Amino acid sequence: MNPSKPVRILVDCHIFDQSLQGTTTYIRGLYRELIPNSEFHFYFVAHHTDLAAIFGSHPNVTFLQYRSKNKFFRLFWELPNMIRKNNIDWAHFQYVVPLFKNCKHIVTLHDLLFLDYPNYFPWSYRMSKKFLYSVSAFRATILLTVSEFSKQQIKKHLGIGSAIVLSNGIEACYYEKTPLTTIEETKKAYGLQRYFLFVSRWE
Repeated sequence: MNPSKPVRILVDCHIFDQSLQGTTTYIRGLYRELIPNSEFHFYFVAHHTDLAAIFGSHPNVTFLQYRSKNKFFRLFWELPNMIRKNNIDWAHFQYVVPLFKNCKHIVTLHDLLFLDYPNYFPWSYRMSKKFLYSVSAFRATILLTVSEFSKQQIKKHLGIGSAIVLSNGIEACYYEKTPLTTIEETKKAYGLQRYFLFVSRWE
């Protein structure tokens, strides 16, 4: 690899413009680990989120901004043009890729819950998402998912067995032991005696 010409990777961060969720944690954790590698130059793009506050300022990081929040404008026009103008080598997307492919694509399919549990999703949602996810997965240069279970479900529902498992990372703070006094103070503050710790988003 030529050190004078780092590999240019664009990361679609439009999800950061919405509510925080597992996908944002995945992108943040993955690229915070990769940024110190000077063999890559990263281009992070969102509409209104301050991505510098998330990823920090680094010589091999460039922040770009979408002009529109409209997903169709982003996928059909803005992303292909950003990739072309910045000579991007690879672009990383979650679930759905742009209409035009003018660089190598990394696609992460986190899950296929709407196919695993179809009774919770409208027919129109299931059909449209299945089509978009299938096309994106087939067009991916590298297809990623986050667990062996998801890999098997992608093979089952989409007929694609080539997904690479890149597990979600765990930040160091989650290995720290919470002092018993802190737990007791929390229980007292909220009037709790017995409780469930539910690690997810409510959906």
